[in-house]
Amino acid sequence: MEMSRLEKIFVNRSAKGRWNVRRLRKRLETFPMNDVRDVLEIGCGRGDVAAWLAATYPGLRVTGVDVDPEQVALARRVHGETDRLRFVEGDATDLPLADAGVNVVVAHHVFHHLPGWRDAVAELRRVLRPSGAVLWLGLTVPAIVRDVLRPFARKSGLFTFVDVAGAFSAKGLRLVDRRTVWSGPLVHQDLVLRRVELGRAAMTARRTQKSETPSTPSTTNTAPTTIGKIA
Repeated sequence: MEMSRLEKIFVNRSAKGRWNVRRLRKRLETFPMNDVRDVLEIGCGRGDVAAWLAATYPGLRVTGVDVDPEQVALARRVHGETDRLRFVEGDATDLPLADAGVNVVVAHHVFHHLPGWRDAVAELRRVLRPSGAVLWLGLTVPAIVRDVLRPFARKSGLFTFVDVAGAFSAKGLRLVDRRTVWSGPLVHQDLVLRRVELGRAAMTARRTQKSETPSTPSTTNTAPTTIGKIA
């Protein structure tokens, strides 16, 4: 889904880009990047996160994809392109990448822009190499909020944590680490999901069927799991 002019003004601010980078940098503090060679960012916008990754990790090849040609042109204009950084027009539900071509996919606050976000989940698994990982940073809501607002949000993604984790698990992407910060009815989720064989994923899908309705806003970091090496 392409953004409105007002949305573009908000997301294309340099301050917003710096905030995005800070969020991802925090997530990467416990993520093994040594064996990562190819990274895809979906919904790259003006390209700040993709450019930061390429500058921070000299061994990386980073591709930023955005459905909006104006955003792709802006990213190229702001950051340029090299043999390790490129920006490509493409839909997250039909990515212009080969199967099993990247080690890591970054999805940074983009799923709420995708009415067909479940189709994007399948695409992320397709482009990941075996044991590759998705870094998913986004907003979820409690089930009651989702159900009330769904009739008014047909052109955007609206989901609970259980919705997201269950959809990933069903496509062979297992949750291995989760951090949450509550802000009113919204929940900031920082997730790491690893590609596994579909038989194992089906077993773990049932484990995500649990309620998450804390009585007061809180900050929760799950106990770190062994994230493991990237193929």
